[in-house]
Amino acid sequence: MRTIALALLAATLVCGCKPAPPASPPPPAAPTVAGVDLTQPVKVSSFEPGYTIVITPAPGGITLNSQNFGTDSVAVTPGPTGTTDATWTATTASNQALVVKVTAVACTEPSGAARPATAEISYHGEHLTNGCAGN
Repeated sequence: MRTIALALLAATLVCGCKPAPPASPPPPAAPTVAGVDLTQPVKVSSFEPGYTIVITPAPGGITLNSQNFGTDSVAVTPGPTGTTDATWTATTASNQALVVKVTAVACTEPSGAARPATAEISYHGEHLTNGCAGN
């Protein structure tokens, strides 16, 4: 048995064989909620009341356009929190609290367009509305 082990060791040394390097780990997957890529701009919309929100990944921002409140924005977006959903909490340029929560529940807009996620918006500390979200 010892002879075989020594023969294998000698053969390895003679041929200059090296063990294969360890495989590189795969890159981490982009954070997503229901297929909404959180590393890309996230678009949220609703019709009653009419609003749109675009969340641009940091160091981007959040822009809210609402028929009731006009346009408001946050210069720097804190990253979303959550594991099965994504929640952004920020204070806007007009010093108002804005919370956007994207949940992994499919949504259909009044136009019939299907979106992969549902959004819940709170503004001025009050629930504003629910809507649809996607990239």
